[in-house]
Amino acid sequence: MKRLWRSWCVFLLSGTALAAPASPSLRIYFIDVEGGQSTLVVAPTGEALLIDAGWEDTRDAGRIAATARAAGVTAIDTLLVTHFHRDHAGGVANLAGRLPIRAVYDHGENSENYKGSAEVMAAYRTATAGMRHTVPRPGDKIPIRGIDITVITAGGKRIDTPLPHAGARNEVCGAENRKPDEQSENASSIGILVQFGNFRMLDLSDVLWNQELDLMCPVNRIGPAGLLVVSHHGKDTSNSGTLIRAVHPRVAIMDNSESKGGSPATFGILRNSPGFEDLWQLHYSIAAGNRNTPEKFIANPQGVCNGSGIQVVAAKDGSFRVINERSHLEKMYAATE
Repeated sequence: MKRLWRSWCVFLLSGTALAAPASPSLRIYFIDVEGGQSTLVVAPTGEALLIDAGWEDTRDAGRIAATARAAGVTAIDTLLVTHFHRDHAGGVANLAGRLPIRAVYDHGENSENYKGSAEVMAAYRTATAGMRHTVPRPGDKIPIRGIDITVITAGGKRIDTPLPHAGARNEVCGAENRKPDEQSENASSIGILVQFGNFRMLDLSDVLWNQELDLMCPVNRIGPAGLLVVSHHGKDTSNSGTLIRAVHPRVAIMDNSESKGGSPATFGILRNSPGFEDLWQLHYSIAAGNRNTPEKFIANPQGVCNGSGIQVVAAKDGSFRVINERSHLEKMYAATE
């Protein structure tokens, strides 16, 4: 989405990030880029996938590079740019000057002439010119050794055939109205399902409400996902009950800022989803007010902006723990049948 404000915060990377797990695990770092997205996924093999790179200023590139160093990552094996809004793609040029990037995946061409898009895209094309470039289609795989990554949506299209162990009729279909269509880069978002044994994480980036309904009806094409990256920074133009109740996550992580995302309706849909346990937020949400998750699950509480992130360490049996870098709170979620 378009940037309406600038917020500069001190970045205090927690020492928690320095401790690699003792056993082979999947490590996921949700980096605070203040209302954008940047998620570092480190496979047990050491290969690294970076999902988006935040805004175009140097702050976010610095935070990503610092997190990578703390995680033992010296190069990004694959950069996935979900779409070309500046809060997702803007930081690529600055990041490429700090950290080697070996390959890039994106949906092809920018579809929206938003303010500043020409500058963002020119910098992006220059920065990625020498990289291996792939435009994936729904159903394709993103090759990171040790984990399985399936493209669910890309370029406004979606998977047609249900994934293995999916395909059950979605009983929630028809319970929610469609919303006005939005013609923007959000609709082109690349969404993925990351699997590591029995652990599954769904990240649909900024895919919109009506696209979610089309994806999940009449059948659930994805199946369950124990960890959900809340779509579109928690806005209510995404995050339908039709999607969330069908994938019935146990835990969700929201890439919001104090003044962006975190719509009150999204909190209600998450908490009313069967089997839902906890929401973790990168920031307190002013819009959500008393609907915010307890402060211990918020990396940057109200009025605090230290650039703290959230980490997930997952095992093949489906168990995972979530870590708040600010407070060092850790919570373990046991494997389920």
